[in-house]
Amino acid sequence: MPTDSTPVTELTAQSQRLTPIAARRADAGRLLAIMTNPVMKEQVRLAMRDLEEAHAWSTQPNFENRPHLQTFVDLILSLATWRLKLVQRALSTYGHDAKLIG
Repeated sequence: MPTDSTPVTELTAQSQRLTPIAARRADAGRLLAIMTNPVMKEQVRLAMRDLEEAHAWSTQPNFENRPHLQTFVDLILSLATWRLKLVQRALSTYGHDAKLIG
């Protein structure tokens, strides 16, 4: 949580880092409400879990100076994004009760 002594540039960098995570969370919430197939809902829940983890790592102290953490967060965010794309594509193609197989 920012404090009064937190530099504005640090807040801006953190906001830029967290914006894509917040956008994917919104997408996930929308997809979770729409989809009816339990397997597809589970994919959305897994993406939500990944996004929570990405958020937690992104708010670690000195995140900007820890390139290994940045790479880790990028990978987690990519995984969540692709899970959501899979569900979105199934929704677009087959409707709200889409399945992965059959």
